[in-house]
Amino acid sequence: MISTFKNITFSYNDESKTDFSLALLLASLPLPFAFINITFGLFVLSVILDYKRLKFQFNSSLILPILFYLLCALSLLWSINPHDTSKYLSKGLFFIALPLLFLFIPKITKERRTKIFNNYSYLMVIATIFYLFRAFFRYLKTGDTDYFFYHSLVTLDVNAIYVSLFIAFAFINLFVKKSKNWIDFICIPLLFGFLVLLSSKNVIIITLLGVFISFIF
Repeated sequence: MISTFKNITFSYNDESKTDFSLALLLASLPLPFAFINITFGLFVLSVILDYKRLKFQFNSSLILPILFYLLCALSLLWSINPHDTSKYLSKGLFFIALPLLFLFIPKITKERRTKIFNNYSYLMVIATIFYLFRAFFRYLKTGDTDYFFYHSLVTLDVNAIYVSLFIAFAFINLFVKKSKNWIDFICIPLLFGFLVLLSSKNVIIITLLGVFISFIF
């Protein structure tokens, strides 16, 4: 079953479950760590439910992050603070868990990759609307306009510059999309406006440069 709203597709069955859960995982990266853990669990669940299509395929590029994590784990032998090192190793389990999953997942085609990035972009629009509404309600409560800008917009723990990178990618992805629908023309300025409110000049400049390069290619 595929649920479609005009040209926006959120899919749930077969390989589509995995694709959507992957888009959800990508969209959770600028959120607090708890949300990343939840979406990663959903991604693992979608892979397990799709077990019939799993097949080991060696990929040297996926081995690299696994080796990186093993090197980090090996650093426990010479770490001056093994307790803190082990604490951060637990957070870095994604370096070994995600590549292992992708070694068994069927290769993601160009068409599927496009759907994943489009779904990711729409999810980032939802996150944008959430942050704007939260800033608006905080403004009504305190009268402080700072809630609409920089770290105050997304909180310092999440970090405005970090979030800007994910918003920029979502914006560029929809901007270069060949077949745009009416909702895309709403999402594109919304994402760019949110990027401006996040006030990361370097990210804004790089984003505009990316848009310019997309016109060339």
